[in-house]
Amino acid sequence: MTGDNKHTIRYPESMKQRALELFSDGMKATTLSFMYGTSLSTIRKWAQEKGIKVHKKSNLSEISGEIWTPIKDYEGLYEVSNFGRVKSLPRVGNQYTEAIKKHQLSTPGYPCVMLSKDGEFNVRTIHRLVAVAYIPNPLNLKYVNHKNGIKTDFSIDNLEWSTKRDDILHAIRTGLRVSKKMGENHQAKRISCFDEYGDLVKEYGCAREAAEINGYTHQCITYAARNGKKSYGLYWKYI
Repeated sequence: MTGDNKHTIRYPESMKQRALELFSDGMKATTLSFMYGTSLSTIRKWAQEKGIKVHKKSNLSEISGEIWTPIKDYEGLYEVSNFGRVKSLPRVGNQYTEAIKKHQLSTPGYPCVMLSKDGEFNVRTIHRLVAVAYIPNPLNLKYVNHKNGIKTDFSIDNLEWSTKRDDILHAIRTGLRVSKKMGENHQAKRISCFDEYGDLVKEYGCAREAAEINGYTHQCITYAARNGKKSYGLYWKYI
């Protein structure tokens, strides 16, 4: 008698054969392990012994007019289409065919996907993937606008490259960016700034807009407007 208390469970060959038939047809190992009361490792071991490889069924359906472009920095792994669909490509050494990646919504509300490479996972927004792949950017701008202000509309015609300043201004005007202090029923106060001679310099939708566009802090602007003080070399006044 040895000190090893482990014993091997013997499963009927008929059960193993039926399980492997279902496995070959695409049934998940987790489902089979539940059905037959075995572990995942047991199901996989049976498949390995029989040289069975399971190929994930592709959910890639053809769409008229759709074209595909490799995703920058993920060439050979993923591609994005002009319609905003993202597909994973077969990789050397795995058992999967190409398949469409399901979109998720990021916290700000933008459709996105999770991409992986060399063991690292990264979230990428769909609108940016589409812009990089299909919209020329000769000025090497870093920001992408949704022209109509709808975050889920990542069609090529609705996207454009922009500067940080234009991106912030556009986001405020389209309602994509709202002051955190604004409630649903609260209207932001418009504000103007004047030089030392009293000449109007510019008007803004609110203090936060003025701050974000110019790189200021809105607290300094609101304080100056309420107390008749000077901030950032200008006088501020609510309209």
